[in-house]
Amino acid sequence: MYNILAITGLGERKEYLEALINALTDIARHTDRSEIKKIDAIQFNPEIVMQPREAFYSPKRSVPLEQCAGEISGEMIMVYPPGIPLVSMGEVITHEIIEYVKQLKLEKCTLQGTSDPCVNFVMVLDR
Repeated sequence: MYNILAITGLGERKEYLEALINALTDIARHTDRSEIKKIDAIQFNPEIVMQPREAFYSPKRSVPLEQCAGEISGEMIMVYPPGIPLVSMGEVITHEIIEYVKQLKLEKCTLQGTSDPCVNFVMVLDR
């Protein structure tokens, strides 16, 4: 989660790019790397049990994150960047997903897509 994407154009001047490189090198040199923790990306494909449209229009209830295992998600949970959903509407929330979200929260990663901005609660289908 500690990455930088620099996009330049063909018209950029060499001295501007060198200044950027020097600034980033200086930042890296003065960064305490012991504070940087690596979170391994998990490889999972949540089970899709209904189409997102159907889940979107289904009745929902708010459930504490820790109690969501086995529930069908009524909203997306995304980590930004990159903004790709960890779980989408209509997919089953697993214990692994919950633990991964908790780890991301501990690392102060930006989570989006839930009605609760702190992701302490998740909207699940009211079955």
